[in-house]
Amino acid sequence: RGDIARSIFYMATRYDGSDDDANCEKLTIGVCPCQYTYTMGNLSALRQWHHDDPPSAEEKLRNEINCLNFQGNRNPFVDNATLVEK
Repeated sequence: RGDIARSIFYMATRYDGSDDDANCEKLTIGVCPCQYTYTMGNLSALRQWHHDDPPSAEEKLRNEINCLNFQGNRNPFVDNATLVEK
């Protein structure tokens, strides 16, 4: 579950509506998911999942491989787990 939570944190941070991309909706994390407001997940549940399942060596390696071979960027919530509290 922690892997999923960190993926959602990344998506909400990366796709926050600050890009000029007209095809990019402003994703947020809130109390209740909603397809109409692009709200994903329940913040308190996602934080709990993150704390219960910290980044593993496998998740860190996947983050490294994705950065080097595919995306060109990293999930900062895997690299620095304390960012979730900010």
